[in-house]
Amino acid sequence: MCWNRRTTCSAAAQAALLAAGLALLMAAAPAAQAPPENPPAAPPPAATAAPQAPATAALRFLVVIDPAHGGDETGVAFSPELLEKDLTLALARRLRAELANRGVAAILLRDGDFAIASDQRAAMTNADRASLYIALHAGAPGPAVRVYTAMLPPAASRPGAFLPWATAQATYLDRSGALARSIVGELDRRHIGAAWLPGPVRPLNSIAAPAVAVEISPSGDDDQSMADPKYQQSVAAAVAAAVAARAGLGSAP
Repeated sequence: MCWNRRTTCSAAAQAALLAAGLALLMAAAPAAQAPPENPPAAPPPAATAAPQAPATAALRFLVVIDPAHGGDETGVAFSPELLEKDLTLALARRLRAELANRGVAAILLRDGDFAIASDQRAAMTNADRASLYIALHAGAPGPAVRVYTAMLPPAASRPGAFLPWATAQATYLDRSGALARSIVGELDRRHIGAAWLPGPVRPLNSIAAPAVAVEISPSGDDDQSMADPKYQQSVAAAVAAAVAARAGLGSAP
């Protein structure tokens, strides 16, 4: 030990003091806990549901209805008040409603009085991946309704093959003909005179889907007969019934 404040402690005394201090510190410190011999197992990770594969989208059957003309392109002027562009739009709206009643989705390329270029009509139809394309016209007297298919030689369809714009319809001619026959058959059932023939009707050649053009005509010399709602409704119902048969939603003629 040290004798007074001026006396230097010996090395042994200093060591004794350090030992005593350490003993006091260790006594005051909490005892360290030894790790348990068998620690509890970690809880299993929460179960997660396996990601479900997205449901396969149902195949869409879409009919594109194309009322001919529009805007400054009036088509045939049967009288100052009776224009082809108005007749085709009225018939198109009736056809869309008839198709909806049969569960067939349909859109109009125009639902107002505006013009669409022929190539644009084909481009819009192909972009929509139409299942069927139906153009509507009104023309000169003859059979009450004429159903046109493209005037092209048929071509074999090859998966992934490039379709030339001017002859894209060639690989669909058989199915277009089947649709035309169905429409004529349904018109005959309703005692509406009809004929099917090939014709250079634009833009049929560039449509990459079964495609027809349906042209109504006046009864005799009465051009106003084409504007008769009952007549238009009968034609629209016949075309819709034929389309529903092709879509598998009705019996084929």
